[in-house]
Amino acid sequence: MSTTVLRDGSVYSPADPYATAMVIQDGMVQWVGSDAGAESILDDSMQVEELEGDLLAPAFAAAGIRVHPEDDLQDTVQKYRAAGYGALTFMLTPEALQQHHQHLTSLQDAAIYLEIEHLHQIPDHLSVQGILLDPQGILENETGMSLLDEAQARGLKAALRADSSARIDAALQIALKMDSLQRMKLALRLDGVTDLTESHITQLSSMNVALGFTSGPALQKSALKAAITAGITSMLGSNPTQDSQLLGWELALSMVSAGESDHQLSARATFAAMTKSCFRGMGHRNPLMGQLVPQAPATFCRWRADQLMVQTPDSRVAAWSTDPRARIPLLPVLEAGNLPTLISLHHA
Repeated sequence: MSTTVLRDGSVYSPADPYATAMVIQDGMVQWVGSDAGAESILDDSMQVEELEGDLLAPAFAAAGIRVHPEDDLQDTVQKYRAAGYGALTFMLTPEALQQHHQHLTSLQDAAIYLEIEHLHQIPDHLSVQGILLDPQGILENETGMSLLDEAQARGLKAALRADSSARIDAALQIALKMDSLQRMKLALRLDGVTDLTESHITQLSSMNVALGFTSGPALQKSALKAAITAGITSMLGSNPTQDSQLLGWELALSMVSAGESDHQLSARATFAAMTKSCFRGMGHRNPLMGQLVPQAPATFCRWRADQLMVQTPDSRVAAWSTDPRARIPLLPVLEAGNLPTLISLHHA
């Protein structure tokens, strides 16, 4: 067994909001806590990594990356890795899959959603985790719902394009035709969302359906905030039909930057939408994915940041959040021109 003790830093963990050390063993988090606690369990068989005040935080997860046949996939992956993304979800056509399958299958922590109209478009020899469908096309085709039944029988997940109000309406009609168990087995998700009405929020809050919000400029932050407030699993950075506009901390900054406080998100809510919520939206079996807690996979980033705090648009909330009694773990202060620097990305 290989055991590493990381100490003298800050660990973003709900298990201990003041953690300064973490122990990983064979790719899994075994313990988080204080430096003194880490010292008490340290022995000669363990490796030690001094963090020098750096932050350990769950790696970002890309909810949906659009890949075209002509794209340089290696450059795309490197761009995301450099921004601190440990898990990547690709959304592509059968043609793009054929072009890039060799590189895709060699990637660690990568999932593929294939944009299709018929299941026979999925090559038997290639690994595909889910399908991406146009909900309007399903409603217009008499065999559309049977496509989802077949996908469920094959153990595939299902994502519905929701980049317009009409597609969201169609997706909701489809979701209502299913029972909650089928929605759960398909890990049904709506991707490319830019805006939602109050009616959409009301309907979605009673369904087991995840929302993937785009990172593009058309995104209405008020819709994302309303969805999170309603308890809907919300992923930030789902771009099934376009290239991602912002990544990592730059995307997080755009959510918490100055503006109407009613529309702004806290850094904590934004970070959750870019980490653990992405795994929940995929219906991942391990509920601890995207967190640094005992028994979770140790996929994380080491960041160098000038200052850590609880960043929220409401100063009253911020005052309470920084009170020790609130027990809220700290994230980097997000300011234009002074974002955290990635030191390393660790895969489980």
